[in-house]
Amino acid sequence: MSTTPAGRPASEIADAVNRVFALFQAHWPRKFSSIWPTADAVRISKRSWALAFRDCGHLSAQTMEIGLRRVREEAWPPDNAGEFLALCHVRPEDIGAPSFDRAFSEAVNQSYPYASWRPWSHRCVYWAATWTGLSDLAEQGQSIRKRFDREYQMALDQHETLAEPPSGQLAEKTHQQSEEERIAAAEDGIASLKKILSGVA
Repeated sequence: MSTTPAGRPASEIADAVNRVFALFQAHWPRKFSSIWPTADAVRISKRSWALAFRDCGHLSAQTMEIGLRRVREEAWPPDNAGEFLALCHVRPEDIGAPSFDRAFSEAVNQSYPYASWRPWSHRCVYWAATWTGLSDLAEQGQSIRKRFDREYQMALDQHETLAEPPSGQLAEKTHQQSEEERIAAAEDGIASLKKILSGVA
C-alpha cells in the first residue's frame, strides 16, 4: 500500500477526495458542471485536491465530517481545496471551549509568574498555552497573539487526543514580596550585620 509523506495511505486520501466531489455533484449538479465541465477537468482538479489533503496537518476523520457538514450550508461549492479545508476546523463552541479571545486572555493571565493560579477552563487552552510557551506569553503578550491562535486551533482540531491539564499548579510560582516584607527583610539584614560588626570590634 502506498502512503503519502504525511503518513496517510494514498487510497485513504483518494477516497476522501472522491467523497467530497460526489457530495458537490449531488448537492450542486448545475454548478458542479459549470466549474468542472469535463471528466478531464474533474480528474485534474482531484489530483490537486489530493495533494492539498495530503499536506494538510489538521485533516482527520472528525474535521473531514465537520467540513462536509458545513460545506452544505454554502451557496456554491468551493472550487479549490483551500476553501474546503478552511471549513474543516473544530470551533470552540463545538466542544464547549472558550472563544479565541477568552482563551488568549486566560493563557496570558495564567502565564504571569505572580498571578494566582486557577484551574484551566479547558484542556485546549492549556495545551495552546503550553505549545506557545508560558514565558513567551508572559513577556510578549499581545505580540504573539497570532501564534497562540494557531496553537489553539491545532489544539481544538486535536482535542480528542489531548490529555487533561494537571489538576494542580504546574509549578510553584515565585511569591512577589510585599513592600512590608521587603522592609522587614532589610531590617533583619541590618540587624544581622550589626551583630557581626559588634563581634569584630
